[in-house]
Amino acid sequence: MPDQRSVDVSQPPLWPAEWGRDRARTRLVAAALIFVVGALVSIPISVDALRTGDRRALGLAVLGGLVSTSFVAILAPLLPARRSTLPRRVATMRGPDGESGVVFPVIATWKPALIAWLVFGGVFVAAQGLVLIESVAESGRSVGANIAGFLGILVYLVLFVAILGSLVYLLRHLRGGGFIRLDAEGVTHSVVGAARLFRWDDIGFVTPCLVNEMHAVRLVLISESVFEPPAGRGVLGTLKSGHLERQLDLLPWTVAVDPALFLRTIRFYWLHPEQRPELRDAAAIDRMRRGDVAAD
Repeated sequence: MPDQRSVDVSQPPLWPAEWGRDRARTRLVAAALIFVVGALVSIPISVDALRTGDRRALGLAVLGGLVSTSFVAILAPLLPARRSTLPRRVATMRGPDGESGVVFPVIATWKPALIAWLVFGGVFVAAQGLVLIESVAESGRSVGANIAGFLGILVYLVLFVAILGSLVYLLRHLRGGGFIRLDAEGVTHSVVGAARLFRWDDIGFVTPCLVNEMHAVRLVLISESVFEPPAGRGVLGTLKSGHLERQLDLLPWTVAVDPALFLRTIRFYWLHPEQRPELRDAAAIDRMRRGDVAAD
């Protein structure tokens, strides 16, 4: 099996008008550039602090650079609008129910980058809070300055608790990673310890949309359907069992697949039930390689 399965770029899947132009969203690019600048600015500040022996400034500058760099690593998978290859991890696998299907694993680099960002961010917020506490403890400050200082400490405390809670939750519920799975029964989306199964016959629409400036594929049910967590999908899935929902937004960037190819693949198997048996083997992956996913 080759490391990368090439999509036929001579006939790329058509880009839907609902997504606008097939390029990275402006806000995402702007956010990435801001944090790139932040990472670069931290370098001369760190050098100057090292030269003058200011350990506090050096520590904060290094932490600030690490926070910016890790955030850029989080944004990096979102920036490419089109992709010409399928990740090598896309494969046919057997699920907990014994049914084989095509599995799109969540990109492996995303979780470490997110964890690093939370860790560096938590340490940075804690360090800034300690600096503010030392400042408030100094004598000779006005009442107004002290009140502002205490409010600032409270803000840092709330931020630190939120970051710590997010980190603990992430470590507990993303140990096995997430995935999107297509099989003869339907579409399964597994993330953060829970899985949602949308059966093909229950889906009324497969449509492109934008979710927080990101290209997404929205599955809309014909009527409200009960949340169905497959076996062994964690505590969160059990808690959400019985929850009513009518739509599911899938983000192609999370599995590093070309958005247009991902959209048209799901739409193809939704509209062509006679072709769904090929989801049990490599035939579906070969179809994606050829770009042969026209719905009509």
